Amino acid sequence: MQDSSSVLRIPVPDDAETLFRSERFNRLRHIAGGETFTVIYLKMVLKAMSSGGTVTEEDLENLGEGRDDVSFAVMVMLSLGMIERVSA
Repeated sequence: MQDSSSVLRIPVPDDAETLFRSERFNRLRHIAGGETFTVIYLKMVLKAMSSGGTVTEEDLENLGEGRDDVSFAVMVMLSLGMIERVSA
């Protein structure tokens, strides 16, 4: 995945309607594998809600999803601007 000191900031949506109608979210959903990446994103948002808006490498490893799926999802989310790296 990322290096062990990687921390990702995940903006927590104001409400579900805003999230589910956003262009970025819909782009994530509609790429190949998007259903899996959407679940990963939602798990990351839930974790971020309880940890000051960030997730760590350890958090990513404990999502209960495949390592390759999480790595690719993070790459896609970074490129879509859904998350940002705050330390590496």
